Amino acid sequence: MRRHAMAPAFALVGMLAVWPALAEPAADARPSGRSGMSEMGDPYVPPAARHPSTEAPTSGEALRKQVEAKLQRRFEAADPQHTGLVTREQARQAGWGYLVQHFDRIDTARSGSVSLEQVRQYQRAAAAGRRRP
Repeated sequence: MRRHAMAPAFALVGMLAVWPALAEPAADARPSGRSGMSEMGDPYVPPAARHPSTEAPTSGEALRKQVEAKLQRRFEAADPQHTGLVTREQARQAGWGYLVQHFDRIDTARSGSVSLEQVRQYQRAAAAGRRRP
């Protein structure tokens, strides 16, 4: 009877012995590229971003204009009544986390709202602070 009680234990030991071979694909069966990554690729990276761009990176005046246009779009999205001012709550509803996070530092007058120019000034000052050695 003791032999029958030991049978499950031997079966478990046998399974554990072959498990690594079953769980680990052969080296030649692994996908190429990043280790362990499937052929499908990273599902969180948009397909257009999966291949490096052949265009030269934007810089200088063109980059400044792109940044300014994006800032303008974000501000307009957070200011649906087109008042020229955005409150912290409007920024939160528009999903503009940067403005929500830095709101108190931008709203130096403590008026409860900020203008696009105040946001620009804050960003310029923050960028100038990062450039100092």
